[in-house]
Amino acid sequence: MTSPLPDHLRFDLEAYDYPLSPERIAQEPAEPRDASRLAVLRRDAAGIEHVTFRDLPRFLAPGDLLVLNDTRVIAARVFGQRRSGARVEVFFLKPLASGKWEALTRCNSRLQPGEDVLLPARGGHVAQAGQRPKPAQPCVVSLVQ
Repeated sequence: MTSPLPDHLRFDLEAYDYPLSPERIAQEPAEPRDASRLAVLRRDAAGIEHVTFRDLPRFLAPGDLLVLNDTRVIAARVFGQRRSGARVEVFFLKPLASGKWEALTRCNSRLQPGEDVLLPARGGHVAQAGQRPKPAQPCVVSLVQ
């Protein structure tokens, strides 16, 4: 099956996987909120300028469109283990029907459909791996307990 997206809009999800140490990830919002960091790509100077969010107005010109994203982040990254004890990372993407979720999983070898993953941080729930439509695509995970 071919993708309905044109070539310039297709992307490889694996290309967005990169190492990032936990101390580089904000755990709490900056106070005051406009003190949060902002990276500005300077196309005219071919560089990146690091400023704070309160500096944003100086980069906007009349007629510019500013799109605000007010979505909330859910605690979706969960670490569990296979029955063998091997570590598994499950990143829940979106809920589906009847306790099922679309999820990305990461472990040493691919989870097999029907394989259980114990999630101790989620009250001992068990996630059961489902089918993966295509390699490098999210699979369906069922919360069964």
